[in-house]
Amino acid sequence: MLENDDTSRLPKSLPPSEAVPDDFELRGMFALGARDWRPPSAEEIQHMLPQYEVKAFVARGGMGAVYRGVHRALEREVAIKIMPPNIEHDELQFAERFKAEAKAMARLEHPSIVAVHDAGETPDGLLYFVMEFVRGTDVQEIIAKEGKVEPGRALEITCAVLDALVFAHESGIIHRDIKPSNVMFDTKGRVKVADFGLAKAVDSDNAGFTGSEVMLGTADFIAPEASIKGIKLDARADIYAVGVMLYVMLTGKIPRGRFEMPTALLPKIDPRLDAIVDKAMQTDRDKRYASAAEMRAAVGKVIAETRIGAMPKPGASAAKAKFGLVPVAVSAVVVIAAASFFVSRKPAPVVKPEVAGTPAAKPVAAAQETWTDAVPELLKTNPTKVQPTPEGLRLGTGVGFGPRLRDSALRVTLPQMEKNFTISVRSTGRHVGTSYEQYSANFFAEGWVALTRYGMENDPKTQLARATLPGFDPKAKHSLELRVVGDRLTVLVDGKQLIDERDATYSEGKFSITGYDNTFEKVEYARLDGGAAPPPAAEKWVDRLAEWFTPSNTSMARLTRLTDGTARAEATNGTPVISKPVRDAAVRAVAHGFEKHIALGLRGGKLVNGRLEGYAAAIDARGYVELACFRPGTTEHDVLTTAKVPGLDPQASHTLEFRAVGDRLTVQVDGKQVIERHDSTYTQGTSAFVTEPGTIIEKLEYAILDP
Repeated sequence: MLENDDTSRLPKSLPPSEAVPDDFELRGMFALGARDWRPPSAEEIQHMLPQYEVKAFVARGGMGAVYRGVHRALEREVAIKIMPPNIEHDELQFAERFKAEAKAMARLEHPSIVAVHDAGETPDGLLYFVMEFVRGTDVQEIIAKEGKVEPGRALEITCAVLDALVFAHESGIIHRDIKPSNVMFDTKGRVKVADFGLAKAVDSDNAGFTGSEVMLGTADFIAPEASIKGIKLDARADIYAVGVMLYVMLTGKIPRGRFEMPTALLPKIDPRLDAIVDKAMQTDRDKRYASAAEMRAAVGKVIAETRIGAMPKPGASAAKAKFGLVPVAVSAVVVIAAASFFVSRKPAPVVKPEVAGTPAAKPVAAAQETWTDAVPELLKTNPTKVQPTPEGLRLGTGVGFGPRLRDSALRVTLPQMEKNFTISVRSTGRHVGTSYEQYSANFFAEGWVALTRYGMENDPKTQLARATLPGFDPKAKHSLELRVVGDRLTVLVDGKQLIDERDATYSEGKFSITGYDNTFEKVEYARLDGGAAPPPAAEKWVDRLAEWFTPSNTSMARLTRLTDGTARAEATNGTPVISKPVRDAAVRAVAHGFEKHIALGLRGGKLVNGRLEGYAAAIDARGYVELACFRPGTTEHDVLTTAKVPGLDPQASHTLEFRAVGDRLTVQVDGKQVIERHDSTYTQGTSAFVTEPGTIIEKLEYAILDP
């Protein structure tokens, strides 16, 4: 146990194993417990992981030790989790399984899931995670200070946790340790689920016991089937834990033995919460909710019909939030979850809490809308996928159709929603991973809808917003509509707007629908921008090396022309690529033999102490890619995002391409997009190429993309 472990301030209903010492500013998100293993000192971790500045030892947990540190290159505060060497080391290939699970966890990019920035093995053979550092508090601390959580707030917290679980379960990851101390709030009051998937990483066979006969998880929140050796756990184990946590939030007590339902302890609680807790905590998992989405719908229905509570709005002071966040200066919390090895991420959008009946902004509309019947086109172009029936047209898989538009609306009418249904706009036609670039409204027969952006290389599926459908009857006739004008997307069901969100990732595209064997009566679309978007102009690339080696160029000493037509860099100062200010442009370099890095700049401005203002994209010899913005009027820069190209050989030939169109910045390595970010600091400027002496430049070219 940690020294000075004081459990006296916690409610008697919470076990001492969940106690948090008051005199620790930082703490790990695992249950504190004693082990024979002695965690390495901060100095020892510093030696193992020199890329981090290890500030201090934070806490020791049942599954390892946590340290506070700073990533040197990115100047980002992180939490470093070191796993004990004796965890299942009696099993073969454990380290390989652990790393494989870390890669799986990298897919969990969701507003309510905290990220891990790095995962691997130290030279001394210790497995580690490097995690996002978030300041805030957790549900356990709220219960410790206030005894319980107000019912409306407890339901909103539960919804946020279930949102995270829906996303994780769809990705094949089970949490296995949902409990109050793993449900966090950042300083803006946003819910984040910590410790995602780590228990499964320790036990990839997914049984209740590990090879060392140690059952994983926190006892009071573990599903009954986890105690049976050989039973394979599934998503319903998480549902059980959510039920326990909801009970604890409502009552301040742990449900043990023949426990009483919440209404027996607090008669004023909505009796429907008894049914939710009871179903989630069924001993027989077949009697629980079949999925996190089903439980989410049940909780959302109670919220919608009673219009209770709302999570603090983003930007609200955490110290003033109703559920009592302690001041950040007093309590900074290390949160542990799952993400990738320095994979670039756009900041995840905040999913707005849904409360039915909230006055909505006026739906996106355009004057004199003209709707076009898409059914004739669907029958003509997809005769094998769209099947006529007496009730209408039946569609199984997805089909694309319609003209390429900027601003548009898509509407589908169903006689009944037998299964889920998806409609999409601005489908670009580009296939990334397992999906296409597009915006989709996913309608679920259980009574809720999600607005999702698909297709980005490092962000394949991002839920922008979701809402419940109060009183939704899947057996009734319904109209589903998705509209987009500029960066504003709205979702309507039966003419009522449920979602209003903004995103500027995609600017134009066609339509698509996925029927999942539903029958539909109508499919129609409307142009809201006065016509189809013009086809993209063919890009014209200019050979900069050919321009460079001309008699009139007085700066030729920076490059030496080689006999094979390539060039060798002779100086570290930048080589101009585009000398006149332009708005939209792309620059591309093909090079090999770089020992440090190669970099491309766009939208450069005035020179400040040897540095140009603007954006820069760089890749180093280790395969790390960085997109940075040099601040106006200073030599300082902000790292907008990073990525990692595994297995990069700097002696081999590689292509780095950097593009800026509007506020969209993209970076490609060897033809594969690894970074996408939106930033509007600079709108135009020049371009340059930078590397160290000795780098061989095979190609250096640019394209002006200004319309």
